[in-house]
Amino acid sequence: MCRSLEITLVSANGIKKVKHISKMDVYVVATVSGDPQSLQKTPVHKDGGSNPTWNFTMKFTIDESLAQLDHLMLIFQLRCCRHVRADKDIGEANVSVKELLDHAGDGMSAKYVTYEVKKPSGKPKGKLNFSFKFGERSHPGATPQVCSPVTAYPIHTVYGSPYAPPSVAAPYPETTAVESYPPVGFPNTADGYHSNGGHSSKPPQGYPPPEPENGYSPVKHELPDQQPTKNDDISLETLGAAIAMILMGDKVSDAAVVSSDHDRVYNSHGLDS
Repeated sequence: MCRSLEITLVSANGIKKVKHISKMDVYVVATVSGDPQSLQKTPVHKDGGSNPTWNFTMKFTIDESLAQLDHLMLIFQLRCCRHVRADKDIGEANVSVKELLDHAGDGMSAKYVTYEVKKPSGKPKGKLNFSFKFGERSHPGATPQVCSPVTAYPIHTVYGSPYAPPSVAAPYPETTAVESYPPVGFPNTADGYHSNGGHSSKPPQGYPPPEPENGYSPVKHELPDQQPTKNDDISLETLGAAIAMILMGDKVSDAAVVSSDHDRVYNSHGLDS
């Protein structure tokens, strides 16, 4: 059996500060557990800080039989709107729909309640204030009503312009793969042949170079690499040996001259005596 549920999110008090340079811009995202299509949002209270106010009404359609079994929860997520980075979670309040049914009374008047807000860490921080009111049940024997989320009332402005969901940057355009050279439709000369059957100017590997034009072949001047050879090493060794022999011969000649002079002096002294 389906039943409408009207929620008016009034305000929050003492919630966690997640923006310290300036006051927070706070809004609430409300959903029924297990039904992502029921998602609805309040306007953003600009500069609401830790005590934002919305006074925003939204409506849901719930399955009362599931609610009586305590299988339905209202989830209120408080978020800080940011323009550069993604919006940041402030805290969350989970409310049992069965608990609301048990305190609905005659259902003719709205009930004002306050629930604790818990930070992402699970620690309590702040309060969420809202009122609720259940609508009439579907009549027995009537055409079965499908319990589907009801669109919220048109967004009205309380503080500034109505809230618009945070904009998501448009994705970068898809890049197309660049074809390797040559492009499609042009002859492929990588293997030395055109795709149309003709030959390219560059001969394939294994063939002799093309004949020189006009009977002349270009002259390519290249300096040979100067590397020492074995003959050069032998010549240097021979030259060194020759120099050593010359020096040795000079020393022998000098010694002979000195010896000859000494004999000459000795003989002259012997004759005088």
